[in-house]
Amino acid sequence: MITIRPATEGDLDDIVRVERAANSLYAPYGFAAHIDALSTPRDAVIEGIACGLAWVAQDAEAEGSALVGFVLAHACDRDLHLDEIDVVPSRLRRGLGTRLLDVVLEEAGQRGAERLTLLTVDFVPWTLGFYAHHGFRVLSARELDARLLDALALDPKSVAPTQRSFEGRLVLARNLQAPAGSRR
Repeated sequence: MITIRPATEGDLDDIVRVERAANSLYAPYGFAAHIDALSTPRDAVIEGIACGLAWVAQDAEAEGSALVGFVLAHACDRDLHLDEIDVVPSRLRRGLGTRLLDVVLEEAGQRGAERLTLLTVDFVPWTLGFYAHHGFRVLSARELDARLLDALALDPKSVAPTQRSFEGRLVLARNLQAPAGSRR
């Protein structure tokens, strides 16, 4: 049985393991030598835990009640931003990513966020379909605020690909609040 619960600092090593396993899926797309460079900084995970914006999926039936997924977000202005969502490859296509995303969407609603934003790539086949299925859409350049434009800024000095150093990145958003004067 898999349960979703708030992450704790005691989960950090397992979160790293889950993310590395999930990142291995990107190896065929030119990232094989750079998997570690794509990992979320521990400080960001610790901050997410402290802010109540990090959750883990735990399999109580697995040896040691292993973690099999995690999700991390952060608050920014009137939005929540999805930093990372990972599921170990052996547990893909079983609804676990959806359950993790639903936890973030619920938290965003409780916090009164206007939308949930995220960055993804256009060259990995499953990302856009997953997010579109859950109501996200690609934002056009004119819809990007300063924070999102900064998140897309390329770092030409970067040797290893990172979330800020390669082409093909997109910003997606799902609106959570109805605009003033409109009906839901």
